[in-house]
Amino acid sequence: DLGDTTYGLIPLHKILGQQCWRMGSDDVAHPTQTYVNDEDDDFESAWALQNDAVTHMALAEEPLVLSKWLQTLPSPTPAQIKKGHECAPADRDALLTRAILVFLSLENLRDANALVTEYATHME
Repeated sequence: DLGDTTYGLIPLHKILGQQCWRMGSDDVAHPTQTYVNDEDDDFESAWALQNDAVTHMALAEEPLVLSKWLQTLPSPTPAQIKKGHECAPADRDALLTRAILVFLSLENLRDANALVTEYATHME
């Protein structure tokens, strides 16, 4: 029996999201550290771990935690905020977009709105 939660148990998503973020943050602080993804025997980068963390925390319905995590990331560089830039987007902006899109794909407008409101209050 899988229960009545379509995408899995919320507490498990929260634990997994926290661990992925922790591992991704450690990977940024200690770049020689790598983690093996058992499914493909591939290495997970800090970016991949942070993406997984954002997805799991969105599934765990934790927009305020996501906002708090986004506040720890560096601000976009002048090149990243220039109109029509050709460089990669800022990590913070990309993860915010990902979180909002996950909330919207789950039809969770309440948490998408909470994340945008909290982000706008503290980051802009």
